[in-house]
Amino acid sequence: MRALPLSGLMVLVAITLTSCSSDSSPEPVAVTEDVPGAVAAASGWLTGQAGDDGLFATEFDGQTYPDPGLTADVVLALSASGETLGAGDIARALADPAVVASYVGDGTTSLYVGSTAKLAATLAVARLDSAEETGRDLLEELAAREAPSGRFTDLGEPDYSQTISQSWAVLALSQAGEVPSTAVDFLADQQCSGEGYPAALTDEPTGTCDADPDATGFAVSALVSAGVPADDPRVAGAVDWLTEAAQTDDDGQFWFSAEPAEASVNSTAVAAVALRDAGEDDTQALAWLEAQMVVSGDDAGSFTVADVPDARATSQALVALAGTGLAGLLG
Repeated sequence: MRALPLSGLMVLVAITLTSCSSDSSPEPVAVTEDVPGAVAAASGWLTGQAGDDGLFATEFDGQTYPDPGLTADVVLALSASGETLGAGDIARALADPAVVASYVGDGTTSLYVGSTAKLAATLAVARLDSAEETGRDLLEELAAREAPSGRFTDLGEPDYSQTISQSWAVLALSQAGEVPSTAVDFLADQQCSGEGYPAALTDEPTGTCDADPDATGFAVSALVSAGVPADDPRVAGAVDWLTEAAQTDDDGQFWFSAEPAEASVNSTAVAAVALRDAGEDDTQALAWLEAQMVVSGDDAGSFTVADVPDARATSQALVALAGTGLAGLLG
């Protein structure tokens, strides 16, 4: 696999922090017998998709590149499903210092806070010592990017920090028992008039904003991870908004991606995980996800984007189906 050019890397970093929800749901297929069976099928398909270097790849601008963000999604998914040995092997490839620098930045002239937080959390889930494996203290580098306001911002230009990257920072630092209240409050203050959370961060939030399902899902998981009670309006309001934003069909409950507005495996998985973290009923969302799984042929166990088996959609669906929640998995 070729190294990703710097210009491509910056765009890809922005893409891989999100749930990549611009997917379309596949044609309905037969539902597997039960959720544990779906978990086994999805984890089995994922374990066969790694490249020769142990990393997963994505296509960008017509070329295929190693994608550490996607690889982290796979590690989290396999860990949630109980496939800890496979997750550990992939995580070691992800911890290679050259891979780390390509994903999070060199730490001197560039550092992407969402990537840094996600990688630190992922290696911890895989029970790897990130400092020993990568030669860098990722949590220390992350903490250094917190402004007095509590916002985490990227080092270097452009700044890709957003609600999901702030959420990942809160998740990773909560996992380590080191999350500052300023970071939690800054995230919570982004809430749109007691409802969901917007995709973009603002330094002076007014509550007037358009909520986004992916940002809301990650924010809920992060706030719960940081110890905000599920009945706190900053969590409960977001859960209510997610519930109201859901769509239903014969398969169950699903969410639209923001652009284009299509039923999304990724967005539904993120929402289902948030519901689980908040102690809410996720059964209808899981039923819809399970109904989207490919159940026959070489790609049985996968989830598709535009009718093509997709590792990121499969990873995020697997975390939801495994039932750990994201806060629960990282905890």
